[in-house]
Amino acid sequence: LAQMITVMLMIHWFLTAVVVATSVAKPIWAGFISFVVILAFWSIHFIGEELEQPFGDDANDLPIHEMQRDLNKSLIDLLHPMARAPPQFKFVKEKHQLQETKK
Repeated sequence: LAQMITVMLMIHWFLTAVVVATSVAKPIWAGFISFVVILAFWSIHFIGEELEQPFGDDANDLPIHEMQRDLNKSLIDLLHPMARAPPQFKFVKEKHQLQETKK
């Protein structure tokens, strides 16, 4: 699929230059508009490729080993005896009763 999208972007690259060159009177504006449109499409393509593979050794990939260590630490903390029971709560009517609001 990625190869097909790359081929389609190359065709788009060529066709955009031709269509804009025939539509815009000044060559400088035709080159600028073509550049911006083509750059935007290729940027979206490369961002999509990075999002498709979030695991790896690149600078912007997810830190899987660190995340796994944190999960393991959290699971070990849940084994502590204090984490096995919910905290106690004693209702005191004078302290915890709902306050009425004025209508």
